[in-house]
Amino acid sequence: IAIVGLETDPDTRALLRAAREPYVPNLAIALARPGEPTERWPLLRGKKTVAGKAAAYLCRNYTCQAPTTDPAALAKSIQSWPAR
Repeated sequence: IAIVGLETDPDTRALLRAAREPYVPNLAIALARPGEPTERWPLLRGKKTVAGKAAAYLCRNYTCQAPTTDPAALAKSIQSWPAR
C-alpha cells in the first residue's frame, strides 16, 4: 500500500490505521510526503495526493488500484483483495 500525505495529518493517520488494522501476511506500507522525491521507491513513484487530501493506493504485482482518500474504502479493498 502506497500512502501519500503528511504523517501528522489526521487524514493520513486514518489511512495508515485502516491499512494496519487487518493482518495481511507480506503486506508492505510505504509513506511519502506530498512533493517528496519518490524515484528511489518504485511503489511510491508517481503517487500523489487527491484534491489536496492524503491518498492510498493498494497495489499488487506492479498494478495499483485507483487511489482512495476514504479509510473505510481502503479497509474494504484490503479485505476483498485476493490472498495469494
